Amino acid sequence: QVRMPEEVEELEQQRRMEAERLAQMQQLSHQDDDSAAAAALAAQTGERKVGRNDPCPCGSGKKYKQCHGRLQ
Repeated sequence: QVRMPEEVEELEQQRRMEAERLAQMQQLSHQDDDSAAAAALAAQTGERKVGRNDPCPCGSGKKYKQCHGRLQ
């Protein structure tokens, strides 16, 4: 297809703008992923770890190692 130079330039400009928009979206998405991972890490480290000889958090009254911490 033979096109006028103006049409070709317009199509190229549209392609460049679309590529820039996609790059911005990917960058914003990447930043959101980083902040979500940091929030998840902070939530994990805030909880108290259950020791093997502590009572099981399920409320059974057994030691954790005899209940949910049992090796199978």
